[in-house]
Amino acid sequence: MNWIKENKFLSGFLAVTLVVAGVLAFLMSTAMGRASTAQSNYETAAAELTRLQTSAPYPDEANLAQMEEKRKEHKASIEELQKDLASRQIPLTPGTTPAQFQDKLKEVVTRVRSAAAAAGVSLGKEGAQKFYMNFDKYETEPPKPEAAAPLLRMLESMETVMNMLIANNVSEISEVKRDLLPEEGGKREAGKDKSAPKEEAKALVVRHPFEVSFVAHEGKFHKFINNLVTEKKQFYIPRSVTVKNDKEQGPPRTAGTGPAPTPPAAPDPAPSPSSPASPASPNAPAPPPPASDPETNPVLIVGEEKLSVTVKIDVIDFAGAPAKPQ
Repeated sequence: MNWIKENKFLSGFLAVTLVVAGVLAFLMSTAMGRASTAQSNYETAAAELTRLQTSAPYPDEANLAQMEEKRKEHKASIEELQKDLASRQIPLTPGTTPAQFQDKLKEVVTRVRSAAAAAGVSLGKEGAQKFYMNFDKYETEPPKPEAAAPLLRMLESMETVMNMLIANNVSEISEVKRDLLPEEGGKREAGKDKSAPKEEAKALVVRHPFEVSFVAHEGKFHKFINNLVTEKKQFYIPRSVTVKNDKEQGPPRTAGTGPAPTPPAAPDPAPSPSSPASPASPNAPAPPPPASDPETNPVLIVGEEKLSVTVKIDVIDFAGAPAKPQ
């Protein structure tokens, strides 16, 4: 006790040091406890994550059966849709030779020319004898063997469109253009991978474009477009339509009203009974002609003009289409 009384500063300093050391010991113990808890939680979560990542899922039996049933229904719906779409296209004729294609080409061109002549439809800017539906190259030159069957299907698809135009009695089929098929050396459908396996190389939908220009009245043009999109033999998509009216200026607002009627001349006074009837004066004006009546003689303002139309059409080839028997 005497030492403490004699060394008050040193004893106070030791007391403060002991208090601070106790506080630090308490804080260190608390922090270590929290660190241990955090480490334990982390190790538990990491172990659970590893288990979930490496374990195979094992669904409930009832849910698994329901999922399998839905998968079968989905697959059946896709197959039904694919069959329906595939039935709406002209089937490929495998084994078609280049000579057979040339014979078919001559038959088709002859049929189209004859049908157009019977309906009074003009063919081509150079005349019907030069109209070959843009297959002119194969009039004298056979196609590649691998291109014969696809070309025949394209020819039949385009003939169907020509027959639609002729049946709708258009005034003129001016021009027909088409893109080269891949088998002829044309561009392949975008996204098709040549390095993919054979069963995966064919796209689900392939487009074969061609273009036809014709002249027709408005009503016949509308009917042709309706026939095109509702055709059951082949699925067509009108990609773009360009229309130009042959009458770019509208009719005058006074069309069909006729000239204003001329008022009739005043009648001569009736002769008296006692005086003889005077002959008609040779210089008397003739009575005016009857004015035209717009109600009885109407002038058509719209509907008689012709349209110059260019339609770009995609012939659609669906995967899984049945082949035509030889």
